[in-house]
Amino acid sequence: MNKRFDIAVIGGGVVGLAILRRFAMSGLSCVLLEKGADILSGASKGNSAFESAYEITLNNAKKEKVIVTVQEPIGGEWSISAESQAHKKVNSHLAVWKVEVPAEGSATLSYRAAVKY
Repeated sequence: MNKRFDIAVIGGGVVGLAILRRFAMSGLSCVLLEKGADILSGASKGNSAFESAYEITLNNAKKEKVIVTVQEPIGGEWSISAESQAHKKVNSHLAVWKVEVPAEGSATLSYRAAVKY
Protein backbone atom coordinates (compact mmCIF):
# COMPACT_ATOMS: atom_id res chain seq x y z
CA MET A 1 0.00 0.00 0.00
CA ASN A 2 1.28 3.46 -0.91
CA LYS A 3 0.60 6.35 1.42
CA ARG A 4 1.26 9.99 0.64
CA PHE A 5 2.35 12.47 3.28
CA ASP A 6 2.37 16.27 3.26
CA ILE A 7 5.75 16.40 5.04
CA ALA A 8 8.67 14.00 5.38
CA VAL A 9 11.13 14.83 8.16
CA ILE A 10 14.53 13.19 7.87
CA GLY A 11 16.20 12.52 11.20
CA GLY A 12 14.68 11.77 14.58
CA GLY A 13 16.92 14.07 16.56
CA VAL A 14 15.84 17.01 18.70
CA VAL A 15 15.45 19.37 15.75
CA GLY A 16 13.72 16.82 13.52
CA LEU A 17 11.23 15.96 16.26
CA ALA A 18 10.52 19.64 16.95
CA ILE A 19 9.85 20.24 13.26
CA LEU A 20 7.70 17.11 13.02
CA ARG A 21 5.67 18.19 16.07
CA ARG A 22 4.96 21.64 14.66
CA PHE A 23 3.79 20.34 11.26
CA ALA A 24 1.69 17.57 12.83
CA MET A 25 0.01 20.08 15.16
CA SER A 26 -0.87 22.12 12.08
CA GLY A 27 -2.91 19.19 10.77
CA LEU A 28 -0.46 18.03 8.12
CA SER A 29 0.16 14.32 7.63
CA CYS A 30 3.79 13.64 8.49
CA VAL A 31 6.29 10.81 8.36
CA LEU A 32 9.58 10.60 10.24
CA LEU A 33 12.50 8.91 8.51
CA GLU A 34 15.19 7.77 10.96
CA LYS A 35 18.10 5.49 10.07
CA GLY A 36 18.74 4.46 13.67
CA ALA A 37 16.86 1.91 15.73
CA ASP A 38 15.45 4.67 17.95
CA ILE A 39 14.88 8.41 17.96
CA LEU A 40 17.31 10.73 19.77
CA SER A 41 20.02 8.10 19.47
CA GLY A 42 22.51 9.88 17.21
CA ALA A 43 24.09 13.30 17.67
CA SER A 44 21.04 14.46 19.63
CA LYS A 45 21.88 12.01 22.36
CA GLY A 46 24.11 14.69 23.84
CA ASN A 47 21.62 17.48 23.15
CA SER A 48 19.12 17.41 25.94
CA ALA A 49 17.68 20.88 25.48
CA PHE A 50 16.47 23.19 22.75
CA GLU A 51 14.53 26.43 22.34
CA SER A 52 11.91 27.16 19.69
CA ALA A 53 9.97 30.29 18.78
CA TYR A 54 6.38 30.25 17.57
CA GLU A 55 3.99 32.83 16.14
CA ILE A 56 0.27 32.13 15.74
CA THR A 57 -2.04 34.60 14.01
CA LEU A 58 -5.72 34.38 14.87
CA ASN A 59 -8.33 36.00 12.60
CA ASN A 60 -11.88 37.00 13.54
CA ALA A 61 -14.52 37.61 10.85
CA LYS A 62 -17.27 38.28 13.40
CA LYS A 63 -18.60 41.76 14.17
CA GLU A 64 -17.78 41.32 17.87
CA LYS A 65 -14.55 40.51 19.67
CA VAL A 66 -13.90 36.89 20.62
CA ILE A 67 -11.67 35.15 23.15
CA VAL A 68 -9.76 32.24 21.58
CA THR A 69 -8.23 29.53 23.72
CA VAL A 70 -4.88 28.38 22.32
CA GLN A 71 -3.66 25.07 23.73
CA GLU A 72 -0.11 24.01 22.98
CA PRO A 73 1.12 20.57 24.06
CA ILE A 74 4.80 20.74 25.03
CA GLY A 75 6.77 17.63 25.93
CA GLY A 76 9.67 17.31 28.33
CA GLU A 77 10.57 19.76 31.06
CA TRP A 78 9.64 23.15 29.65
CA SER A 79 9.42 26.84 30.36
CA ILE A 80 8.21 29.83 28.36
CA SER A 81 11.10 32.28 28.14
CA ALA A 82 9.26 35.02 26.21
CA GLU A 83 5.64 35.57 25.20
CA SER A 84 3.37 38.29 23.85
CA GLN A 85 0.64 37.33 26.36
CA ALA A 86 0.72 35.45 29.63
CA HIS A 87 0.08 31.70 29.55
CA LYS A 88 -1.25 29.27 32.12
CA LYS A 89 0.63 26.00 32.71
CA VAL A 90 -2.38 23.67 32.96
CA ASN A 91 -0.27 20.56 33.55
CA SER A 92 3.27 19.35 32.88
CA HIS A 93 2.58 19.02 29.14
CA LEU A 94 0.14 21.83 28.29
CA ALA A 95 0.38 25.62 27.99
CA VAL A 96 -2.83 27.59 27.46
CA TRP A 97 -3.35 31.17 26.34
CA LYS A 98 -6.61 33.15 26.24
CA VAL A 99 -6.24 35.54 23.32
CA GLU A 100 -8.66 38.39 22.67
CA VAL A 101 -9.20 38.88 18.94
CA PRO A 102 -10.90 42.17 17.98
CA ALA A 103 -14.04 42.32 15.84
CA GLU A 104 -13.19 41.84 12.15
CA GLY A 105 -9.53 41.86 13.09
CA SER A 106 -6.61 39.67 14.06
CA ALA A 107 -4.29 39.05 16.98
CA THR A 108 -0.89 37.41 17.07
CA LEU A 109 0.37 35.19 19.85
CA SER A 110 4.12 34.70 19.91
CA TYR A 111 6.14 32.73 22.40
CA ARG A 112 9.50 31.08 22.91
CA ALA A 113 9.67 27.71 24.66
CA ALA A 114 12.77 26.18 26.22
CA VAL A 115 12.51 22.38 26.46
CA LYS A 116 14.76 19.92 28.29
CA TYR A 117 14.55 16.14 27.89
